[in-house]
Amino acid sequence: MKTAVLRHKRLLHVLHKHVPLRLTRRKKNGSIVLVSKARIIQRINDLTPTSMKKALLGSNADQWRAARDAEHKSLEENKTFEYVNRVDVPNDAKIIKSMYVLKVATHADGSPKKFKVRLVARGDLQDPSTYNETYASTCQRKAVMLLLSIANQQDWSISTADISTAFLYGDLEEPIYMELPDGQVVRLLKSLYGLKQAAFKFKEHLHDALVKIGFTRLETDSSVYVLCGTRKVYLASHVDDLLFLSSSIDDIKWVYGKLSESYSMTFDEIATEYLGYTITRDRSSKTLKLDQFGTVSKLLANFPPNRFGKIPATPYHRKTIGFTPEEESLLSEENKSIFQQITGSLLYLAICTRGDLLYAVHMLTRRMSNPRVLDLQRAHKALVYLMHTAHSGVTFHGDDEPVIYGWADSAFNSGEGDKKNAFGYCFQLGRKSGMFINVCRRSTLIAQSSTEAELYALAEACRELIWINSFLCELDLSIACKTIFQDNTTTINMVYQDGMSERSKHIDVKFHFVKRLIRNKTVVCPHVATNGMIADIFTKDLPDESYGRHSVSVLGAQVYGTVSTFSCLLRSARQ
Repeated sequence: MKTAVLRHKRLLHVLHKHVPLRLTRRKKNGSIVLVSKARIIQRINDLTPTSMKKALLGSNADQWRAARDAEHKSLEENKTFEYVNRVDVPNDAKIIKSMYVLKVATHADGSPKKFKVRLVARGDLQDPSTYNETYASTCQRKAVMLLLSIANQQDWSISTADISTAFLYGDLEEPIYMELPDGQVVRLLKSLYGLKQAAFKFKEHLHDALVKIGFTRLETDSSVYVLCGTRKVYLASHVDDLLFLSSSIDDIKWVYGKLSESYSMTFDEIATEYLGYTITRDRSSKTLKLDQFGTVSKLLANFPPNRFGKIPATPYHRKTIGFTPEEESLLSEENKSIFQQITGSLLYLAICTRGDLLYAVHMLTRRMSNPRVLDLQRAHKALVYLMHTAHSGVTFHGDDEPVIYGWADSAFNSGEGDKKNAFGYCFQLGRKSGMFINVCRRSTLIAQSSTEAELYALAEACRELIWINSFLCELDLSIACKTIFQDNTTTINMVYQDGMSERSKHIDVKFHFVKRLIRNKTVVCPHVATNGMIADIFTKDLPDESYGRHSVSVLGAQVYGTVSTFSCLLRSARQ
């Protein structure tokens, strides 16, 4: 086993690139172990100082000084503020403080990218009379996933761009005075990071710039734009991160050139990462994979599993009865915080690229406010599963028919205590691709039969299908989306037949809009066998074989496979 650790030592280094520290050490007996969690966290804190004073005294002082100078140069070029004398500030005006915020920007795989310093206003001290609107939307994750899936199938070009110092472009109408870290007083002429209205002002400025070029904003997602005419380009914006999709790379470059007239931007002609996703694309085989290996590696570095054991087939903790008093006892405040951080991180991964974790995380979130020792053990079981499948993600395949399929399922009487069942649904573009939408929720109503529970799930899936069709219509794309598979024949008969029965008369009218959709041929609900219902993975603890089969359908690829050496290494490097 020592040989395996030494042979794959470089892989462990790649896993934790974002921490400039050897994460393994050799004990006197020759064995190799992970360094302590406390030492890792300490080095991370050393890498990202809490203040500029500490940064200039540290080992990376030159990089932080250069980043600070670049920030001030950018502020001066944009004419963000003008210097004023403190005595000239009106008596009724409030002078807010400012501070430097330091961060080491990383690539999607966690490796260092650049040192960043931002001059940030203390918006928490801002006078309410100096701002009105504060909300700024960002593109929905499901919209980004759907666009990437379509782009892969249509063989479009995918590019990304990042707007430098984005929040400095919005013009301010209200007089705001601020004290710089060196004590000088300025009046802000443009928006600045930290102000309540900063995000809204930039969003407004970006919208005006895109409309000027010829883009039209979608009603289904106010952060997605489409350019029609002689050039056709789709654009999604998440604050200052832009995603371009088009059948012609020249059209994308033309749009980038137009935006460069208004913003200072960096441009990647071939997208390799976006919003923390690592994008791996093979245009010859028409496959596109999204994974979050960097996020996974950081999670495992901060919260290494307390025990490794054998390689798990599922992330579930199957023990449901016979709990000991110790397992039923509540966690301490420290462990409760750890449990909540682990669960929150797992939830982020599950709703983005790891749909196979969704049900396990769903069960953990039910205990967020009152976790037990048993719940922390369940969280660590999910971490062990994640450790062995760190490179996994959702894969889209383009060599399939351009049809969107949905799957809806519910687990009757699966709730704890209040008997509110879990339901889930998912959508994929083509039968080979992974899911671009994965949902697992807890019903707000108590179903009195499995038919009723399945109807609730089907109704929620129909609502999502309506949004998908509206989104595709605004994009001017002709992709069929009307099929939602169901495995309950009674539910299918209910929605296809008119009238009420004694068993269904109590069901709320709002769930019967499914009948209208089917009558209008907006939705069709073909039957699928229970063992072929992919959405089962979101509603219940499945046997290993069923879980493995459905996880391949959800992710569009094998969960294990090429990561076996990775899992072998981490299992060997136990403390």
